Amino acid sequence: MRPWIVWWCALLLSLGAQASVAEPACHQATEIRQAERTVLRAGQVLDQSTVAPEDALAFAWRRQGTQIRYRMQLDTCPAGADWGLWVFRMGGPYRAWIDGKPVQPIDPVALAGSQAYNGRIPALFLLPPGARELVIEIVDLVYAGSGLIRVSVGPQVALLENRALSQRVIMDLNNVSSTMIGMAGVLAMLVWFYRRQDRAALWFALACLAWALRGVAYQRFSYPFSPLLIEQLNPWLVLIASCGLSASWLHGFQGATPKRLRAIASICIAISLAFVVSLVLGQGAQLVRSLAFACGFVVLLSVLVFLLQRWRQGELSPGLLALGLGALLAGALHDMGMVIGYASPANWAFLNVGFTLLLLSHVVVVSIFQIKQLNRAEHTNAELERNIQAKTLELEQSYAMLRASERASARAQERAWLNREIHDGVGAQLITALRGVERGTLSKERVAQTLQEGLDELRLLMDAGDLGQSLHRALATWRNRWDSRLEAIGLGLRWEVGNDLEQLELGSNATLQVMRVLQEAVTNTVKHAEAQHITVRAWIDSGPHRSLVLEVCDDGQGLTAVRPSSGGRGLRHMAQRAETLGGTVSVDNAASGGVRVLLRLPLSGAASQAWEAQPLTE
Repeated sequence: MRPWIVWWCALLLSLGAQASVAEPACHQATEIRQAERTVLRAGQVLDQSTVAPEDALAFAWRRQGTQIRYRMQLDTCPAGADWGLWVFRMGGPYRAWIDGKPVQPIDPVALAGSQAYNGRIPALFLLPPGARELVIEIVDLVYAGSGLIRVSVGPQVALLENRALSQRVIMDLNNVSSTMIGMAGVLAMLVWFYRRQDRAALWFALACLAWALRGVAYQRFSYPFSPLLIEQLNPWLVLIASCGLSASWLHGFQGATPKRLRAIASICIAISLAFVVSLVLGQGAQLVRSLAFACGFVVLLSVLVFLLQRWRQGELSPGLLALGLGALLAGALHDMGMVIGYASPANWAFLNVGFTLLLLSHVVVVSIFQIKQLNRAEHTNAELERNIQAKTLELEQSYAMLRASERASARAQERAWLNREIHDGVGAQLITALRGVERGTLSKERVAQTLQEGLDELRLLMDAGDLGQSLHRALATWRNRWDSRLEAIGLGLRWEVGNDLEQLELGSNATLQVMRVLQEAVTNTVKHAEAQHITVRAWIDSGPHRSLVLEVCDDGQGLTAVRPSSGGRGLRHMAQRAETLGGTVSVDNAASGGVRVLLRLPLSGAASQAWEAQPLTE
């Protein structure tokens, strides 16, 4: 066989072998292993070199106003129509171009080239057919220790598998935790709204809301305005959340001394002003950012020491919070390592996971506190019920003793009153009759009259005691008793008692004195007037001075003929009885003839206080 034939056969076999090896690689995702890096500041080239992914950046380059550009050749396989570009992570906000044209984001969806993209968010871009050169430029402040972290090209189907994993682990976890933290902040704010004195709930709500807002900004893929402003918002919110958590726990465990609170407030105000100054001057953004993270870490670390001290004193809740805070600080140390450079920037961030664990520990502590409060409230309620029952029993016993004492006092007063009235009234009349009989100076008719008067007085006493304060009932009883007596002697009784007296209640003594005036006036008429009719009227005068009026009139001989001496004993007794009640009695001739006795008692004012007392018996 000729040599040239052998040479051509070997060449064809080698090309076939290469094709068989290369062809499968074009159907798989390929990670870019090399890029040309150019560092620029103010149009001046600071460095130009060839680097591999996770390239370490000099600290001097991680300043505001520095652009870091990576140029990568896409010559592994000819790009097909379904190829894509997967950027797992970059060290700062970036823009990307393919062969000089802005690259089109597929997932997350965004406009091509009009905005800078968040380097923390894994993104899938469309790779046009025949693409040869990829340029990615970090357009502003670098927040990681490396610029180019991981970039892959290949079929979109293959890249979507990586994208799906990153979506679940990085974005979904952040979204869920941010939502939970935001809801916890809203609930804590509601607690504070109804319990304004609960400062711990207020500061915890502000911390959660700040952290939830940070999560929203952290997951923003395309920046609607200055990337630097969004990036500086992240550390500022971390600082606010750290200070809020610290103030909340200090208030919750009685450690919120004015000195500690002033220190926390001073740190927040100073760093916030530093952020504003750096944005206005366009310098110092990296320094202020680092100070914010460092101050937040130091504040939380000092609170961790405080919680551990309380835990050593035997309290469980500070220990649980210290455990959650330790998880947060551990996550912060890991993520700070990604920024500083001692941890790979391709690792997952654990700060949000740490805050979620902290929130969980806080929920456990709040639940323990609520359970303790419920147990304490139940114990307090039971003890309060026992105390109420004991006090109720004591009050019932005291009321029983008081009622017994009042009844005994009422009985004593009633006995004294009856004794006095019997002695002064019935007793005096009986003694008079007895002495007259003994001396033989009283006739049989006079003795009978005296006994009748004593019996009438005794009945008045009995009526006043039985009928109590009701003058209307006492008058009705007197009328029933006297109607037949007056009719028997030929004296007609005209009775005019107003219905308004039904609601009038007097004391037993006042009722008795009114009835005595009535009986004295009628008795005088029976004895001396030689009248044919007698009129009894009673009503309430509702004039300027509300008063009770009792009027007794007859059509007899008149005052001059009947009683030549106006100072008779009966008239004096009526006047005295009226005076004891604060009233007046007038006796004069009626205009139509006969005598009119008029009793007027005040029903209001100081004059009525002596007889408007409660009844003597229950």
